[in-house]
Amino acid sequence: MEQTNFIEGQNIYIRPYDKDGIGIYCSRDKKGKRIEARRLFTISRPYSYIQILDENGEELGILKDINSLDKKSQMYLKKTLDKFYVIPKITEINDLYEEYGVSRWDVVTDRGNRVFDVISRNTDIHLLGNGRILIRDADNNRYEIPDYRKLSKKSRKLLEGEI
Repeated sequence: MEQTNFIEGQNIYIRPYDKDGIGIYCSRDKKGKRIEARRLFTISRPYSYIQILDENGEELGILKDINSLDKKSQMYLKKTLDKFYVIPKITEINDLYEEYGVSRWDVVTDRGNRVFDVISRNTDIHLLGNGRILIRDADNNRYEIPDYRKLSKKSRKLLEGEI
């Protein structure tokens, strides 16, 4: 059984490595190592427990909290994670109806208009608290409503039957 190696944020720096990626640098070492970063808790703790992988996909360790890094490192790591984990935010619901037991959603997101199907409201729509809703479509894409209470009256009325 392997032991998890936790990385202490105050002992490292995250900076650009090349034009396509970031690197990890030790405070005493000028030579960095190209890395990939993955969230272990994508939805519930997006900036905690970040898995750091080398360029071969081997785990170097886990960063418990991004806030343990210096501000510049936090910025580079957040930018990388947010680029990898794109979850469109629903800002408006144009239409929502059920056909043959499947919900068809026609929405406006921060990334443009989308039409998608949700197979089961019981397993694919999650209320996360503070008005936040996470939706998984039939193709396993995720969408987020940051706060359904801030949607238009029409959108909230359409959403009502689904939550």
